[in-house]
Amino acid sequence: MNVNPTPLAFDPLGLQSHYIQAVASPSAPNAVRPSSGGARINVRIVVGAGSAVVSIGWSTVDAATAVANSVLPTAGTPQQCIVMQPGSVEVFTLPDGAYFSARSASNADVFITAGAGV
Repeated sequence: MNVNPTPLAFDPLGLQSHYIQAVASPSAPNAVRPSSGGARINVRIVVGAGSAVVSIGWSTVDAATAVANSVLPTAGTPQQCIVMQPGSVEVFTLPDGAYFSARSASNADVFITAGAGV
């Protein structure tokens, strides 16, 4: 019996990472949509080195909604976005097939990889 509560390390689904460049005014073409074929998906988001935070919007509706959600949230206005520091790596569980878009005050590289584990 395995009593180790440690979750499995993140394991990418396939060899593909999705790349988007965080810019000050993103457009729908910068949105990506990783998919695993299930109801939920773990995604590893890697933000490259830079000097500004990155706001990553996501949506299950369409790419344009992901772009609209990528604005930094203000008090009392919730957004479906993830705010990350330059050089950070995080794993999130989100609905499968969600669209992602990124916005930043200065250009930043963002890599999104579908997978399992944390």
